[in-house]
Amino acid sequence: MKLGIILASLSLTSAVQACSVYQHCHCYNSDGVPNDTATAAVCKEFGELRDKTDGDRTYKECYFYKFNFFGSQGIGNCQMRKSCQIRGATGDDSSCRKKITIW
Repeated sequence: MKLGIILASLSLTSAVQACSVYQHCHCYNSDGVPNDTATAAVCKEFGELRDKTDGDRTYKECYFYKFNFFGSQGIGNCQMRKSCQIRGATGDDSSCRKKITIW
């Protein structure tokens, strides 16, 4: 009984921590290649599309960050993942960087 409660608590904790907010995100396909088309489609709703180069690969990523009296705003990675998949990206997740703290 106690083990079940502990496992359920750990599961809930990881689920709560799984979604965060970032400044930069992009979509990718199941082969690990960034999906520029899906990223551009998602980004046009709220952000600025930018070029990002890692090694010899250049791809598109979405940038969104605002700070004001009410706190910080950015891109939620869980919503980004869903939006990427809706727009045709075949990867299991989106890729995000520069995590921000929301008040």
